[in-house]
Amino acid sequence: MDGLTAAVYQRLTGDSVVADTLTEFPEGSGVPAVFTAGRVPADAELPYISTTGSLSDSPWDTKTHVGRFVWRDIYLHVPSGQTQTLEETTEHIRSLFHRNPLTFAGWRGVVARCEVRTQNTDDYEARIVSMSLRLMEDDDESS
Repeated sequence: MDGLTAAVYQRLTGDSVVADTLTEFPEGSGVPAVFTAGRVPADAELPYISTTGSLSDSPWDTKTHVGRFVWRDIYLHVPSGQTQTLEETTEHIRSLFHRNPLTFAGWRGVVARCEVRTQNTDDYEARIVSMSLRLMEDDDESS
């Protein structure tokens, strides 16, 4: 897991509201069902979160610093008909990231702006929290 993915995962799984909303995976493990790589396992039960990497990652350099501008989506999937849980939990996830610093090894000053979109099917409902992040390389970190 890259540093950004690990930071997003830790923020989600470390939050009691998110953890109480999600199923556990594997079942009985006590670990909230947050998937960050590849496909969601076929035996995962709703509700769960998936976030599998950045949609875009472009330079955001200045004269004196290296930076990146990153878009990343967080999908909250719940069983069809659980609209209230979907809305409340999505708003909570948004509040965890919107304008809250998210730092990880080698990077500082992360600022996120979040937008919410909806996706529904016959089997589940999903809301997508889209984050835009501005990352600045941390000058104090040594490689």
